[in-house]
Amino acid sequence: MLENFDKHLKKNFPLLQTRPLLLAISGGLDSVVMLHLMRKYAKNCTIAHCNFQLREAASDLDALFVKNLGASMKIPVVSVNFDTEAYADGYASNAEKAIAPYVQAAIRANELGLGINAGHDLSLENINFFAQNIPQLLEVSIGHALVCESLYLGFENVIPMYLQRLAQ
Repeated sequence: MLENFDKHLKKNFPLLQTRPLLLAISGGLDSVVMLHLMRKYAKNCTIAHCNFQLREAASDLDALFVKNLGASMKIPVVSVNFDTEAYADGYASNAEKAIAPYVQAAIRANELGLGINAGHDLSLENINFFAQNIPQLLEVSIGHALVCESLYLGFENVIPMYLQRLAQ
């Protein structure tokens, strides 16, 4: 299997040998395995970790694990904390203030040539404002909110509602 993986990368991704690679590592088994596999092929590798603070102390332990993993492998780690709940909670009282840190992060990500996707704590209530204010937002992942809102309103209603808000 590793031989096939090696052939696939060399054939389809020759730039791994010459271009910088930013690997998003959550700390989960799948991303750690990816890091170990890619480290062999990527000559200039950096680990990116986003802590969305969704699991309280466990999220902080994941961030620490990723930082220590990078240090043990001698790979630089860039870790960013996002308090997505603060956006959801602050949206009703001061939407501009609640979104400001995300706008700043998006501008910097765009400067670095990174794609932007979002999802945690977005809902029918706040997704339009978020999408309108985040520059070059490529994708939203709204699974949790979509399922919960669909329990009340029905999938057949909620999906068109999200699409309508994102199209505005």
